Amino acid sequence: MWAIPFRSRETPKCRKDSAPWAWSDIYQSINAIASGSTFTPWNRRDGQTIVCCTDGIRPVVFNVEAEEE
Repeated sequence: MWAIPFRSRETPKCRKDSAPWAWSDIYQSINAIASGSTFTPWNRRDGQTIVCCTDGIRPVVFNVEAEEE
């Protein structure tokens, strides 16, 4: 599982070691967390979600968390 930390006031950007298609898959969830959305009760705490890219052969799971500023 990859951790993708970001600060809520930053514009999220694709990491250099990340696949562009995976970024496309998880970008909406990152934007939602950055704008203050919550995924509870599916996740135990606010500012966090778990997302998977849609590659059916080599799926990657991402733990998306907002960092405190």
